[in-house]
Amino acid sequence: MKFFIVVLQCIALSAFSQNADSIITKDSLYNNVSFLASDSLQGRMTGSFGNTVAANHIREFFKQHGVRPLNVFTNYYDSFAVNTGITGINVVGAVPGYISDSLIIVSAHYDHIGKGGFGYTQKTPHGDDGIYNGANDNATGTAAMMELAKYFANYRHNYYTIIFIAFSGEEMGLLGSKHFAKYIDDANRIKAVINLEMLGRPYYKKNCFYTGFASYKTIKAINKYVKSKTGVKSFLYDDPFPAQNLQMRSDHYPFAFNGFDSFTVMGSSPEDTYYHSVDDETETIDFDFLVFAVKNIAAVVEYYAN
Repeated sequence: MKFFIVVLQCIALSAFSQNADSIITKDSLYNNVSFLASDSLQGRMTGSFGNTVAANHIREFFKQHGVRPLNVFTNYYDSFAVNTGITGINVVGAVPGYISDSLIIVSAHYDHIGKGGFGYTQKTPHGDDGIYNGANDNATGTAAMMELAKYFANYRHNYYTIIFIAFSGEEMGLLGSKHFAKYIDDANRIKAVINLEMLGRPYYKKNCFYTGFASYKTIKAINKYVKSKTGVKSFLYDDPFPAQNLQMRSDHYPFAFNGFDSFTVMGSSPEDTYYHSVDDETETIDFDFLVFAVKNIAAVVEYYAN
C-alpha cells in the first residue's frame, strides 16, 4: 500500500511538473519584466502615461492567453479616482471554474514610483537616469501573476473561479486594492487572496515566505500540497521580518478582515539593497529563481482552486 501511494504521488508530481514546465517559462517572465521595467515606461507611476502603457500590456497579455474579462469590466479595466486629474487602473481578468460562486484572487501591483516620485531623490552613478524602474518591485510580481493567469487559462483544471488582478495605486497607499475590495459584498464567496510581491531576488535560496493572514495549520497544509506537486519542502516560510510590519503594507491587506485567507508571497527582503532604488533594473533579477517561484506558487493557487 505504501508503495502504491508513493507511485501515485510521483505520477501527480510528474503531471504537474510537465504542465507547469510547458506553460510557465523563463522567456515569458523575462519579456514581461523587461517590458514593465523599461525606461520607456518611466517608472509606472499611477496616473502616468507609462502606467497606462503597462496596463494595456497586461490587458493584451490576458486577451492573448484566453483570460476573460470579469463581468462588468468588459474591457478588463477597473478605473478609480486617485485625486483631481489622476485616475488609477486595475486590470482584472478571470479564469472561470466549474463552480462560479466561489472565488480565488491572485494579485500583484504593477505601479511604481516613477521618476523621482513621491519625494524620492537619490544620487545616481547613471547621470541623468533617475528612473525608478521597479524591476523587482513589482514587475516580478506582476509578471508572475500574468504567467499564472496564462497557466490556469491553458490548464483549465480549476474547480473554483480564479480572478487575476494587476493593482495600481499600491505605492500611494494600497489605493487600487482598497477600491476593488469594496466590490466584495459577500465574503463567503472568497476562498483566498494570494498577492505576489518582489519575487526576483531571493532572501532564501529555494523558498519564499508569506506575510499576512493565514493560520499555521493552513500554511502547513499548503506546504504539504506543494511538496506533493513539485517536490519542494516547506516552500512558504513564516515572515522573517516582523518588525517591518509587512502584513499591513501589501495589497492583500484590504481583504484581510473578511474571514478568509489573505496573504502575500514574497521572495525578497524588504531591506533589499535595490528596494526603491534607481538601480532596481531587469539585469539584477534572478530569473531562475523567479520561474522556480512561479511554478511553486501555481501549486499554492491550485491548493485553493481545487
